[in-house]
Parts: sequence; C-alpha cells; structure tokens
Amino acid sequence: MWSVSRISRLMIRLISNHECVMTFADFQCAGIMYRHTPDVISLDNQTTVRMVGELKVSWVPTHDFRPYLSDATGNRLRYLLAQPLMHMHDLSCNYGFMTNYWQTIFLRQQLVDGVWMAEYSQIKEAKTEFNPGTIISVKQCFFHMACRASESGPDEPINNTLMMTGL
Repeated sequence: MWSVSRISRLMIRLISNHECVMTFADFQCAGIMYRHTPDVISLDNQTTVRMVGELKVSWVPTHDFRPYLSDATGNRLRYLLAQPLMHMHDLSCNYGFMTNYWQTIFLRQQLVDGVWMAEYSQIKEAKTEFNPGTIISVKQCFFHMACRASESGPDEPINNTLMMTGL
C-alpha cells in the first residue's frame, strides 16, 4: 500500500538526480498555518508549497475515480476534485494530485486568456508501464509534475479568486 512516506521516498529518489529542488512531506511537519490538512505537500527550499496531494483508500467503493470522469454533467467530477483544488487555491500552488493508490489524477491551475482554469489529467493506473513514445508511467507523471512545480518561481504568484466557482 501507498503511504505519505512511501510517496515521499519515491519522489525524492526520482528527483534527487535532477535539477528539481523539492521536498515531499506530510503537511503537518511543514509548520504552515492552514485551517485544513492536505495529505501530502511538496515544498521548495522548505518554504513555499508547490504541490498538494490527497490520498484516498482504495477499498472504499466511492474512491474509484472512473465513474466520476464518465459523468456527462461534470458534477461528480467537481465533487471528487473539490478537496485538492481547494488546497491548491488556499495554498496558492499550481499543481496537485489525487490518488487512491491504484488510480491517480493530476491537477493544474493556470491563467488562460485572463481566466483561471483548473485542468485535470486522465486517470493514470498504477499498473501502467512505460512504452517509449506512447505510454508514460505514474512515476514519470509525478516526476514531470515535480519538475514543473519546482520551475514555477516566486515571480509567478497565484492569485486565483475565481477558481472556486467551478471547473
């Protein structure tokens, strides 16, 4: 099973040989004052939250992400992603993810033509294996997100006042 410490160790191994300067940790050890508690965060130089993550247990039937993505109205998807998007908004970070250990959805918020948008990936299955040129693994997705998050500098502040109005 995945845990905060297992994800943190994986991410540290993935980025330690590259230019990404990131720390992955349980939110409570960061010492940041915030009324909620994300399951996992990544920090740059121990000061700025760059990515948040929510971990859900896989044995609860409502934690299967597939039905949420197939909902034509998008209401179930908004419900599923509300928690990590709220943390991203409140902590002013661009990147996030939600995982149930077997399925992971990656998130990004960005300003597009003057409008804040919340973007989400398709579900990445844990069993997905790398196939050059066609398929990337979950580990590669985490590595890419960590690198992108570490590149967004303090000169790119997130001031998304519209994000919580919906996806």
